[in-house]
Amino acid sequence: MAKSIKDNKEIILGIISKAFVHVKKAYKLTQEPNSSEPSRLIFPRKRDESIRVSEQELRFAFVEEFLKDEKAKDWFYAVEVPTKGKYYFSDKENEPKAVGEADKGQSASFDLAIYTKGDDDFNLIALLEFKAGNPKEFSYHKDLVKLENENEGGNEVLRFFIEIVENAYSGTKRNIESKLKDKRQQTNFICYELKDGEKVNELT
Repeated sequence: MAKSIKDNKEIILGIISKAFVHVKKAYKLTQEPNSSEPSRLIFPRKRDESIRVSEQELRFAFVEEFLKDEKAKDWFYAVEVPTKGKYYFSDKENEPKAVGEADKGQSASFDLAIYTKGDDDFNLIALLEFKAGNPKEFSYHKDLVKLENENEGGNEVLRFFIEIVENAYSGTKRNIESKLKDKRQQTNFICYELKDGEKVNELT
C-alpha cells in the first residue's frame, strides 16, 4: 500500500531523530573511547587533537538508521544527486539563485535523495541536505535555493535541511533563524547540539 506524503514525512522525521541520537553517541564515544556507547561511528580528530565535526558524520548516521528502519524497507537512496536545474553561486555579494538553461550558472547536487520503486523507474519522494557548525548565511542560502526550487521534483517531494552544531549558546537559535529568514518555505529544518544532545531548532 502506497504511503501518503504525511506518512513519508513522519517516517523520515523518525529516522532523523534516530540519526541525531546516533551522532550524539558517536560524539560521546569519541570523547570517551572507553565508554560503552553502542556506536561504531566516531568523529576524527584534527592535528591539534580537537574533534572535527562535519556534515558527513550526520549523513552516515542517517543512512545507517535509514537502512535499519522497518517502515523504510521498501525505499531506496542515492547520494550526491545532481540537480535538474542550474544555479548561480559564484558571487558571495549576491544571493544564490536558480537560473535558466541559457544563463550563466552551474549544476549542483543534493546530499541525499530518497526514492520509491515504480513499475519501471524510481520515484523521488524526498531531498535532504546536511549541515554542520552554523556557517555563514551564504552557505545556508546555497542549500535552500536548491531545496526550495519546485522544479526539483515538484510539490509532492519532501525537503529536509538537517544540521548539527557542537555547542549551542544562548543566541544560537536566533542566529540560525535569522540566516533562514524568508528563504525557507517548504523545507523542514531541524538542528541539534552534540554536546548536550538538545534540539536547537525545529521548523517543520
